[in-house]
Amino acid sequence: MSNDNQREELLEAIHHACRAFQNAADEVDEAVCLCVDINRTDLRCLDILERLGPLTAGELASKSGLTTGATTTLLDRLEHAGYATRTRDTVDRRKVLVDITPTVRGFAEEFYGRLAAEWDALAARFSNSDLATIVEFLEASRAINAGHAAQLRRDRAEAPPSSA
Repeated sequence: MSNDNQREELLEAIHHACRAFQNAADEVDEAVCLCVDINRTDLRCLDILERLGPLTAGELASKSGLTTGATTTLLDRLEHAGYATRTRDTVDRRKVLVDITPTVRGFAEEFYGRLAAEWDALAARFSNSDLATIVEFLEASRAINAGHAAQLRRDRAEAPPSSA
């Protein structure tokens, strides 16, 4: 087999593996949503808050791709469920910060802790150099996906109204 053919096969395998990984991650997230009675958008926003710390509603809207109105509704829902809190910023009292509650940290550990341990065991099979390459690939892939999503949103906003 030529190097060109091998490369094409490897690139195809990467494409399939990434899609399969995304589907499997979606399945895990869907199962967690069912366990804690929230929807996927709620979970995505809780993840953003867990990773980045307290944010304003506007920052959360920007990072999640939601409108400010949809974010307000989401925060009302999460606050009512006991998964998020809104508190005044101690430095700028005009700002309201949104954060996750200890309940979210608890179910994150319960539902994702074992998964993280299994990933750590898997990572032990790879050298530090391999892991650095994996991180580089994943970060670049995330940036490509984010750029593609942004372009799709721009295209949709610029498109003439549908007559369907």
